Amino acid sequence: MTPVQDGLHRAREAWVEACRFHALDEAGILDELLRRSTGAVRPIALFDLDSTLYEVQPRTRTILLEWTRSEQGRRFPGIEEALLRLPVPALGYSLRDTWQALGLDLEHVEHRAAWESAKHYWGARFFSNETIRHDVAYPGAVDFVRRIHEAGVSIYYLTGRDSPNMAEGTRAKLREDGFPLDEAGLRLFMKPDRQLDDHAFKTDAVRQIGTQGTLIASFENEPKNLIAIREIFPAAMHVFLHTICSDYPAPSAHDLYRIRHFARKQAQP
Repeated sequence: MTPVQDGLHRAREAWVEACRFHALDEAGILDELLRRSTGAVRPIALFDLDSTLYEVQPRTRTILLEWTRSEQGRRFPGIEEALLRLPVPALGYSLRDTWQALGLDLEHVEHRAAWESAKHYWGARFFSNETIRHDVAYPGAVDFVRRIHEAGVSIYYLTGRDSPNMAEGTRAKLREDGFPLDEAGLRLFMKPDRQLDDHAFKTDAVRQIGTQGTLIASFENEPKNLIAIREIFPAAMHVFLHTICSDYPAPSAHDLYRIRHFARKQAQP
């Protein structure tokens, strides 16, 4: 049976509302994943990076603050103060989302001019080795991945970051934060070209990864990618990271899992 329950494609919260998720928290998902790994032939767990293992809003905030203090950004006074007041998690998936969170209207001539200037500055720096160091691993992410790996599950990182501009910084950040990397059974899949479509790249890469063993779980923040992986490997667990995502629509499904981070809930005293 196809995982897609209807022909409608929905975006963001409408997609979440249309889906049905298994009632397991972070601890339950870890336990279920480890259970599935027992007896599986070369079990594999697949993890996206941005907005899945890593909060990337700190990277965006740092770049935008640099922009406000640059020659281009100083033309638009008041945005720096607004950025400093805005909580980091409130920064959106895109700069359009962030401008909305700042209360700036893209129909307003000056606000749109500021957005265009900031977008150009941000785009030249966000997809680079130098700024990855500002990313922050989500609570519990490192321990979660390490526990899976220590149980004998191969870890594959599948990201839309491109290798020419971001491989060095990505590997350095993963090592610095303690994620398992460069050991037996570990792989990092990155786009060979920044212009390559993320969805097409990930779909092809997942099929390749599937030839290396048994995919038992995938973790993604992007509904469109998660559903595509689910369609290729319907028997695996597919976990939606309810953090931030694009507004690209995706068909709903009724057999997904959902978490906001990887930290185990503390027991009540």
